[in-house]
Amino acid sequence: FRRVLFRSQTTGFVLTESGNVFLSYIQAGKETIYMLDRATRQWKPVSIADSEGLVLLGSEKEMLVFEDAKGLRFLDRAE
Repeated sequence: FRRVLFRSQTTGFVLTESGNVFLSYIQAGKETIYMLDRATRQWKPVSIADSEGLVLLGSEKEMLVFEDAKGLRFLDRAE
């Protein structure tokens, strides 16, 4: 399980069943997950417990799907 990363890049993009949009972005070795705030038209960082070091792959209804060396993990997003 290995990712080749540049200095900064988007590493995942997800659209949930309800239309929420998330992306994971890495910059200077730190990965952050953002949610699109449609009202302000801005990406806002969100906290998702136990997501550090995981690759954002997709969603299942409102759960975000991540992958690590052990397989898939389904995590709730923070409100």
